[in-house]
Amino acid sequence: MIEELLDREYFIEGFAGLNHIESELLFWQGRAATVFVGSWFTSGRAEIIGKDFHLYAFRFPRVEGGHGNPHDLIGTVNTRSIPTRARHPELAAEFLRLINSRWFQERMVRQANMISPLPGMPLPGIQQGLGQILKETEKFYSFSFGLEGAHPFLYRQYWNEWNKFMVARDPPAFQLVESLERIFTQYYQTLKV
Repeated sequence: MIEELLDREYFIEGFAGLNHIESELLFWQGRAATVFVGSWFTSGRAEIIGKDFHLYAFRFPRVEGGHGNPHDLIGTVNTRSIPTRARHPELAAEFLRLINSRWFQERMVRQANMISPLPGMPLPGIQQGLGQILKETEKFYSFSFGLEGAHPFLYRQYWNEWNKFMVARDPPAFQLVESLERIFTQYYQTLKV
């Protein structure tokens, strides 16, 4: 099956050497019909994707003779905890109750295109086909990245700038570089080690 996909030119030349950023860029430029990515694809770009833009999620095609169950699913589990040395554990607990409330989760689905972990929550409208995938899932394998690296706020700032450039093509490249330089400089000048 893979050879047939290659023969039909479903994959661009050099696809095996692309990283995620490169393959996503080809998708947004209209040079690729699909991109192999997780459901975070839309929530990370909610501010710059048009309201009428819809994606269709589908399972990777079954490979004859392949191992494993094509109806299994793997995904991250966003774990949250309160450190024992927290100065205000009661406020942290209140915050966790808030972000896990139905009210908050409904807003995240509606405004940020995020998929809620709570049962019975709607799926974001942009995620066409995902409901069918979840309905057909026989087993879910979870894993956790933990925190977004050692500096989650830095990561979020530069990632947002990169996404604006890559998806909306705004700002121009030279402004992107200046913006990233400013973000890193300001962050590391105020970082307490």
